[in-house]
Amino acid sequence: MTETYDEVDNNLYEDEPDIITGAVLVELKLKQLGLSRKLSSTATQAISDKFGSKLMYTGGDSPTTKATKWIIPKELYAPVASFQNQTRRIHNDYTCNMRWTTNQDIMSTTMYSGGGYGMPPYAEFVEDRKMQLESLAHNFAYNVYPQAIITAKNDLGGLYDEYDYVDSDEVYKSISMKVNISPIARGSDFRCSLDPSVQKERAREHEVRLREVQKESVMKLIAGLSEKVQHIHDSIEGDKVLHDKTLSDLYKHAVNLPAIDFTSDNKLSEIADEVAMGLMNMGTLTKEGLKDESTRERTKTHAEDLAKKLDAYADTKK
Repeated sequence: MTETYDEVDNNLYEDEPDIITGAVLVELKLKQLGLSRKLSSTATQAISDKFGSKLMYTGGDSPTTKATKWIIPKELYAPVASFQNQTRRIHNDYTCNMRWTTNQDIMSTTMYSGGGYGMPPYAEFVEDRKMQLESLAHNFAYNVYPQAIITAKNDLGGLYDEYDYVDSDEVYKSISMKVNISPIARGSDFRCSLDPSVQKERAREHEVRLREVQKESVMKLIAGLSEKVQHIHDSIEGDKVLHDKTLSDLYKHAVNLPAIDFTSDNKLSEIADEVAMGLMNMGTLTKEGLKDESTRERTKTHAEDLAKKLDAYADTKK
């Protein structure tokens, strides 16, 4: 009798990895308007001539000079570029850089649907950013961009090429934000048609990968918190100023870590709580407060102890 796919899956592992129900895969795709273009062969030749070099000298088709030009002043597009970059940074706060693949991040279902301290649910964050981006893109495409072309005509001189510029509708469409959400499948969820023996092996490999990624994700969370705590210690020991944003960011990170950790690791949650409530003094530790020598010394010692505790815990998880 042929073993069914569900039976294969059940025989592989009795327990279900936390990652299956505790996390989703998130792909954030941010598109920007390309502001640079390759210089024409004529312009490239002019640069080579200016510096007394041959246009090509390698014996092949590799040019001596490779250069690009800006088609509009960068500062005119800066509000859009800055917004897109900020969106990516905030997205990384939700995931703590836990990766499934190069293009897909792992996010806990708690952060996606419920959010955390100072962080709305990711689903709400996405919709809010999309609306803001649409407004920025519309203003740039229909108000700023046409004027930028006029500036380019005046400032680029012989480097100006009308074919570098698309119409405002195309510019508007080129600036976008899209988020794809996918569940994390078990081997038994695969619906592709394969030879039963091959299918069984692929399912086994997938289950192994699930546990490897789950372990790697927790290790990344531990290492990330340890690095931030160690930074507090090293800055105080090196007599460097710790700014309020650095301190508040660590407090926020520590408070949210249990929600970010889709495995609900109790030990990690306990240490994160100690960082937030103890080291960060429930979020009240400030740059001004660290001017007090006793506070600085106590914070430095506590940070060192917590960093060692995190590193020791990481060793147990390897």
